[in-house]
Amino acid sequence: MARLGQLMVQRGAWRDQTLIDSAYIDELSAPSPSNGGYGVLTWVNAGENFYSVNAPVSNYVSHPVWQNAPRDLYGFVGMLGQLIVVVPSRDLVIVRDGLTSYFDPADPSAGLTGESNPDLQEFLRLVVASIVDVPPPPYLRPPAHSSGGPLIDDPSQLVDFANPELIFDTMVGTGRAGTPGCNIVICNNELLPFSVVDQLGDAAAQIGNAAGASIRDAGR
Repeated sequence: MARLGQLMVQRGAWRDQTLIDSAYIDELSAPSPSNGGYGVLTWVNAGENFYSVNAPVSNYVSHPVWQNAPRDLYGFVGMLGQLIVVVPSRDLVIVRDGLTSYFDPADPSAGLTGESNPDLQEFLRLVVASIVDVPPPPYLRPPAHSSGGPLIDDPSQLVDFANPELIFDTMVGTGRAGTPGCNIVICNNELLPFSVVDQLGDAAAQIGNAAGASIRDAGR
């Protein structure tokens, strides 16, 4: 995980070889047209606002994702607080592998997702502030223990989960949150190489690693 973050800091270069085009690094670390806090499978801090992870309808939030962190910060955020965070201005990579202890029954999305978890936001702020040769970003306010409300705040929203159009758009990567010209099969008129078996295997390995890390932490 740390090597992936370091590859991002090095703008796709590794041992005198270009593994990822730097233009793609620029794209994934910048806000997307549909969400100021989201790039290309990455959460980004460059936008002035963003849509949070709530279902079936995202909530609009009128500030950057991480208010007390550098604006060039971006990261790969996994479920329950697994993080690969990159801060190019600090030449910094932050990795967290494990589960989070934070959970609010009134706002489960803040515990299930890493970008809105207030404890993880404070963790990132403290790590960045520990770099003494660069002034820390201004401290605006304590992170709120909320990402905007419960996953479902109106029983009528349950109907949306059975909406065939919503289900289809979610499965194939189209619709309001999709990238124009792209889906899970083709992007910019090019077929995407992928394997469902590899994806399922990778997901199972990540779950196993997170569970193992939590067991080790509990035994310390």
